[in-house]
Order: sequence, then structure tokens, then C-alpha cells
Amino acid sequence: MSVSGFGIGLNHGVRSVAQKDRLSHLAVPESVRFASYWAYNLLVGFELGSVMSDHDRRQFLRLALAGTGLTLAGTATGQRGRATHRDERPSGRRAADGLVTVTSDDDFDATVDRISSAIEDNENLTLVATVDHAANAASAGLELPPTTLLVFGNPQLGTPLMQSARSVAIDLPQKLLVTAVEGSVTVTYNDPAWLAQRHGIYDRAGTLETIGSALAGLASGE
Repeated sequence: MSVSGFGIGLNHGVRSVAQKDRLSHLAVPESVRFASYWAYNLLVGFELGSVMSDHDRRQFLRLALAGTGLTLAGTATGQRGRATHRDERPSGRRAADGLVTVTSDDDFDATVDRISSAIEDNENLTLVATVDHAANAASAGLELPPTTLLVFGNPQLGTPLMQSARSVAIDLPQKLLVTAVEGSVTVTYNDPAWLAQRHGIYDRAGTLETIGSALAGLASGE
């Protein structure tokens, strides 16, 4: 077996995936590319230094492929660990996706009514829309657990954010999502700090803090 043949053998699988879908190169773990590169160069070193017997080459191949396999296994384990961590969303804590979820002590309808009333009673807030996704699903002959989205805003707070980064308008007005699953009612909203990071807003700390406090109060009822 030649050095060039072995080198292509280890790297060809990685290149083939990237050639079929150029974006898939981003999904090929760096550790896998490093393992194949390491094995190829190590074999080059062996052949430059001495002539290897067929037995030695077979031994080397087994060791190199075993090392690559361990690298793949370690990478897969790490990815599974990150996926598991991402699914965890403690009540009232921000998850990796920027969503804050709070558990409500009231039933679904009472929670929606409480939030709607709190928004309407606040002269600084405007209730833009109430979207009953479950009712919309039923109108299409489909089923969906209770899911209602309340859309509301305060121009005095939202406008400064858009002045800093117009793209944040895609995430405005503010929203509160009320859902019920097996008797558990939750309220979810976007963490303002996460939105600021997403859109590169670094000059509105006071505004973001005010928005965060208002959202937390509406979600929890406190």
C-alpha cells in the first residue's frame, strides 16, 4: 500500500461528504479531519525513515483506524451531551435558545386572562393581538393542546432598541406564549438580553433591564 493511497483513503470519506453538499463541511468535526491528517503524516514519516513490512503496515492501519474511531466516538458523545443540555429548561431560567419559561400556578384560561388584563390595565402597554393557535388548528380539522400567544408592546421601550439595530424589529412587539401540557401551564418569552446579543445592541442596558422586569412580572403575575 502506498503512502498516497493510504492518505486518500482516510481523507476521501470526509471530502466526499463535503462534495455532495458544500454546507456539510461545516458539520464534519474538526477532530475527525485532524485524525485523518495525523494518520497520513505519521505513515509518511514511517516510510521516509524506513521500509515497512506488510505486517507492520497492517498493524499501523489497525492502530490508526482505531484512533479515528475513538475520535468519532468522543465527538458523538460530546454532541449528545450538548443536545441533552439544550433540552433542559428550568422554570424561570433562560435556555440556550434565549427563551425564558415560567410555570404558572393558575390553569390555562386563568393564566391567559390574567396576562391579558394586566396588559390592558397598563396605560403604557398596547395589546396588539391574541392568537389562539389551538382554535386555529381546530378550524382546520387539526388538534393542538392549548396554545395562546399574546402580542403587545410599548413604543417608548421598543423604539430605542430599533434605533440601535433595526433588525430587532423582527422580534418586536414583545410576546408571551401560554401553553398547557398534561395539566402543567407555562408562560414563555424572549429574554431581552438574548435579543440584544442577537442583534448587536450594546447601548441600551437600562431599557433592556426595564423590559426584562416587565416581562418577568407579566409572566409570573408578581
